[in-house]
Amino acid sequence: MVLAKLRAMLRQAYEWELIEKMPKVSAVKEVQSTPEYLSFDDYGRLLEVTRGVLDEMTLVILLLGGDAGLRCGEMLALRWCHIFPERNRIHVCENDVRGHVGPPKGGRDRWLPMTKQLRKALMGMERRSERVLWRGEDAKPVTHQVLAWRVHKAMSRTGLGRKGPHTLRHTFCSHLAMRGVSAVKIQKLAGHAKLSTTQIYMHLAPSSLDDAIEALGR
Repeated sequence: MVLAKLRAMLRQAYEWELIEKMPKVSAVKEVQSTPEYLSFDDYGRLLEVTRGVLDEMTLVILLLGGDAGLRCGEMLALRWCHIFPERNRIHVCENDVRGHVGPPKGGRDRWLPMTKQLRKALMGMERRSERVLWRGEDAKPVTHQVLAWRVHKAMSRTGLGRKGPHTLRHTFCSHLAMRGVSAVKIQKLAGHAKLSTTQIYMHLAPSSLDDAIEALGR
């Protein structure tokens, strides 16, 4: 859209003889980088250290990111009424951006199954607010800065550096791909609007190219 407007402006300038010739405007090809994620061992150590040293809320944050793939805003907006233990599901239907709550990114809600460790951690939390994540004596909602600080603290304690909360979401998608889960299922679980977003993780799928060549040989 931006390039189309630029071309129109340059074309008009050429017609008005403000420029000598019409320059060629080409789109710059975007190079997708591989998202940073934690290995199975590093993620396991992160949870182990957090259980032994840090508090239960930090553990829940790590699991909401690494075991459920929630975005930061989705974690902040998560309410107890969105959690259904009897169905073993989390309803991701809200997103908190700078204190303003609206629908998740892309406008689509989703239902997520809970891992056993995530369900156990959630059920063991103290409920002092309608939101799952709270802070202080007055149980105010957790902010993005506080959430990031808790993740940084846990990462640093484990010796993983100051990685951000979104690394947990990348870890969720990467681990699913490495376990052989299909791109379509990962897309639904992560809430990606486009399958192309999910595809950046699929190079991690086990033996995907080997299977293709074996199929060709058969």
